[in-house]
Amino acid sequence: MIYLDNAATTAAFPEVARVVQKYMCSEYGNPSSLHQLGVSAEMTLRKCAKIISKILNCDSRALVFTSGGTESNNAAILNTTFIKSSKQLHFITCAAEHSSVLRCFEQLESFGHAVTYLPFDYRRGVDSADVIAALRPNTALVSIMMVNNELGTINPIGDIVSALRQSDYSGLIHCDATQAVGKLDVDVAQLGVDLLTASAHKFHGPKGVGLLVDKTAGKYKPLIVGGGQQANRRSGTENVPGIAGMAQALTMAMQKRAESLAVMRYLSERLAKMAAEIGGANVLLLSDYKAGAAHINALAVKGIKSEVLLHALETNGVVVSSGSACHSNTKKAISQVIQAIDLPPDYREGVIRISASHMTTRAQVERAVAIIESTIKDLINTFGGTIE
Repeated sequence: MIYLDNAATTAAFPEVARVVQKYMCSEYGNPSSLHQLGVSAEMTLRKCAKIISKILNCDSRALVFTSGGTESNNAAILNTTFIKSSKQLHFITCAAEHSSVLRCFEQLESFGHAVTYLPFDYRRGVDSADVIAALRPNTALVSIMMVNNELGTINPIGDIVSALRQSDYSGLIHCDATQAVGKLDVDVAQLGVDLLTASAHKFHGPKGVGLLVDKTAGKYKPLIVGGGQQANRRSGTENVPGIAGMAQALTMAMQKRAESLAVMRYLSERLAKMAAEIGGANVLLLSDYKAGAAHINALAVKGIKSEVLLHALETNGVVVSSGSACHSNTKKAISQVIQAIDLPPDYREGVIRISASHMTTRAQVERAVAIIESTIKDLINTFGGTIE
């Protein structure tokens, strides 16, 4: 079985599993305890924060460890209402954001706040000019993801931040970097964002642990209250095994990045070539293999539902997805990302996502693309299509 659903989750590096086991079974102290096991756990947290902050180029004191990307996004977005005193606030985001971002803004709308959902071009991403045009005097937060989780489109975060800083905007900037950290070179200081979020299981770390880079100088009130852990920014006993595993995973991901990026790009190139050979009348490539994130590829097959294609591929030995796994249990047949782009109706229900990881090999790419091509051709012929 060739696993190409790595945008949903990745297998943990074996070294990560060993680190997690160590802090679950041997060095299992509570970081808040005063005995040696507790002190050791606290020192581990500090060490992990330094490792992660060095890779992301941010102050380790700005790191808040969370249960994952969803909590991090909720904390970044919903806490904006605690900082601003205005009764009604305005927010700017993109119509193709992750569901954990969009649901936050829907909740803010239900509280009486206003939200502008910017258009999304799946080839170029969000236009910084659209962001500036949407600004209002009471705009409190701009939230734009770095890499689209379904299409791999890279948004020009640097351009957007630069345009905002040159304007009269005084609010906050949040970037969901969940699909970027561990694959792209994410430099928080260079990006200039106030808030950045990520999740460990997207880069071969444990599930259930993530991070929020909070550069608001402690202005945020905690989303989760209790014992006052993490300088009272996120209460609850820290997940030392998960955090240690995340630090190990991020270190290894960046070490393997150059080598694995070549394999990821090869997959993108092979899929682009395959789509061209089958023909645009049947298959549309929705990812820009030259300008987009190399690890995420999406294509749409005319007249064939993605679930049919997904199960046919799985039967033939290749695992892909029909979109984001984070909202797969909802009744919506078409994701908000696909709804946000200008895709012909005949293709909207036939979108699949093919995503690689640091563990994907060139041999797997060769085999998988051959299977994907033959499966698509067989289904097109079965359902009455014509191969060009």
